[in-house]
Amino acid sequence: MKDSFILYTAQYEALKELAIEQKGQLLDCLFQYAITGTMPATNSEAVRVAMNFLRIQIDMDSTKYEKRCEKNKAIALERERKKKEAQENTNVNERVRKNTKVNKRTQTNTNVTDNDNENDNENVNDNENDNENVETNVSFSSLHTQTDTHAHEAGEEKKEKNNNDPWQADNEEAAFLLIMQYFNKCVHLYRSDIKPVRALTEDRRQKLRVILNKYQSAHLRTAVSNAMQSDFLNGRTKRRKAAADFDWIMEEKHFVQCIENSL
Repeated sequence: MKDSFILYTAQYEALKELAIEQKGQLLDCLFQYAITGTMPATNSEAVRVAMNFLRIQIDMDSTKYEKRCEKNKAIALERERKKKEAQENTNVNERVRKNTKVNKRTQTNTNVTDNDNENDNENVNDNENDNENVETNVSFSSLHTQTDTHAHEAGEEKKEKNNNDPWQADNEEAAFLLIMQYFNKCVHLYRSDIKPVRALTEDRRQKLRVILNKYQSAHLRTAVSNAMQSDFLNGRTKRRKAAADFDWIMEEKHFVQCIENSL
């Protein structure tokens, strides 16, 4: 578990209207959530709304930290596996070398019959087969490691698709927060150059109301997915050198272009 969490200066825009007492309650709620992972109870609606917004970034930072830990663990395990395989190959080669040396000494000091020569050749062939089996096992081991990695990534992507539907939210404000949370998770999932959104302004509320009233959750998933994978919106083309942002994508005419993947 992480022993810290981060607050960003860009988040202050959504918090500055809170009273001092509410800001104190919010800070206490943030600490409790970071420690326990559960939402603390509060009688202030304003604190609850602000908390729901801020915990999006805390969850993203925690997920990023966990993935970094898993990656470091996988690297350590892979390093240990290669070390073990190298030691096993060394042991096999040493046995082959000793058997070959014994066979040569026997041929020099004794009269070897034709049958004996055939037996020696069989021993040598068995050792060579052992080497081939070791190499085959290494190859299969590498293949399994790659397969496990791809399965893990597919599982992460599947997990991302199981988010709550903003169109089923209890109220408009909760729907807005779910859309922002989904947008930010897609930024992380697709490793996009588009910046995550950190504050909910009135202008953004107006744009999201249009989307909630005219479109469906499938449209949102398609639009955001296409945007995150678009070279144009990531600022990787000659026509566009800078990445788009949340406001640009959620503008209705641009949102429709993202759905149709016509940018």
